[in-house]
Amino acid sequence: MRPLVVTVLIDLPPDEHYHAATVAALRHASEHAGSPIAGGSRLAELYGTLRAVERTNCSYGLAPEVQHIANEHGMQVTATDATGEVRAIERIDHPFFIATLYQPQLSSAPGAPHPVFAGLLAAARSHLQSH
Repeated sequence: MRPLVVTVLIDLPPDEHYHAATVAALRHASEHAGSPIAGGSRLAELYGTLRAVERTNCSYGLAPEVQHIANEHGMQVTATDATGEVRAIERIDHPFFIATLYQPQLSSAPGAPHPVFAGLLAAARSHLQSH
């Protein structure tokens, strides 16, 4: 299966705590394709594609020296950004456990929910129907 690539667009509001060069570098990096990862994930299924562009208003992330934790204890990395940083993880053994370091709500609208939200609702509906 082909890899899923997520490009995260960082949209930081002007703030005295961010140096302009740092913000510019983050935005430049986010405009290029992210690092590929193993396909077959729930996230790839939800998007229906192997590439997505997402937005965030923050620069939070996993420190590179601890990113390996995201691939341990039943979790797997399912999306990275252009710098190779983890942007989404999933629990392999759970009907719906997706954590993102981008903000799906920024591209969701009434009548056009983000794929992650649509997937969560579908999983909840399926769970209710099976019980």
